[in-house]
Amino acid sequence: MPDKETAQQRRERYLQHAREADELAGHSRDPQIAASFRSIARSWERLARELREK
Repeated sequence: MPDKETAQQRRERYLQHAREADELAGHSRDPQIAASFRSIARSWERLARELREK
């Protein structure tokens, strides 16, 4: 059975997803796609923040 992910590990994973989405936004040539990636990144950051607040 795999190890259970801790809240801190999950938070770090969410923040990594946010960084990756921001990076993809920076590489996007289409402003709408870049905005979508940034929106996704902010969503990951909100999820991470919610874990910290619990």
